[in-house]
Amino acid sequence: MAYPSIALPRERDSVLMEIFHAHDLGREVVQSLNRCRVSLESIFLSDITTADGKYLEDAVFHPGGRGRSSSFRFPWEVPTRADWDRWFGFWHSYTATGNKLHVPLGRWHNPTHRIWKWFYREDTDELLRLEDSSIFHYKPATGLRFTRTTRMYTMFHETHSFQGKTRGSPISVAGLSLNQVTKWSTAPPLAPTAAGQTDFWSFLHEYGGTWMWEEIDPGKDTPDGVQWIADGLRNGSLIWATDRSYDRKKAADLCGVGWIIFCTSTSFRITWHILGRLLVSELVQS
Repeated sequence: MAYPSIALPRERDSVLMEIFHAHDLGREVVQSLNRCRVSLESIFLSDITTADGKYLEDAVFHPGGRGRSSSFRFPWEVPTRADWDRWFGFWHSYTATGNKLHVPLGRWHNPTHRIWKWFYREDTDELLRLEDSSIFHYKPATGLRFTRTTRMYTMFHETHSFQGKTRGSPISVAGLSLNQVTKWSTAPPLAPTAAGQTDFWSFLHEYGGTWMWEEIDPGKDTPDGVQWIADGLRNGSLIWATDRSYDRKKAADLCGVGWIIFCTSTSFRITWHILGRLLVSELVQS
């Protein structure tokens, strides 16, 4: 039976099993390492390497609680303590001081199956952590900077995750608590997926004005896609309402605006709203 091959995601990347076999470790040791690899849902070296491609991730040596890490389905594995000891020992011997790779990985030139949970947005200087249907926002902690590229960030806000939302550049972080983490160097841009796989929201973001889609919130049981909107347009079952609020006497520099799309046939809906000061002049003039 023929299976499609998966291209190496990054320059100078390697398949983990090929790394193990190249070291002439013996069948039993390789089987131990493979159980740990499957437990971490990893195929390539880039799956366990920091965003900048220079170091192994902390999860390699502290695997508990990593959660789902791949868009692929891996079989269930529960490595023994002996398996993990072999795994830790192998990677300590494979890397230099500080778990640094002897040859760093380069740019991304193929899509990766790895699920990145942390992103950095340079335009707003904030970290984003993606968890299920939520995005947790982190701002720089006042006065806590270690080097030019590392800095402490504190969680301050949570929003709903919506397909196609602008995320920024993949990044690796460290920290004992999810409330405050240290930002490390960012990754080169991820390789784009095939053009035919681009979803509607990603396509929309290419036109700029991404602030208009930051707070989109689908209703309960509403699909992530937009096929129901297209169907509603054809069937005439959509209601789209918009409104804004502005009172010059009470707050001359503050306003709000929002809209909702509702399908009378399926009860699917999405809503959007924004409240702020930066857009007042634009909204009043519109």
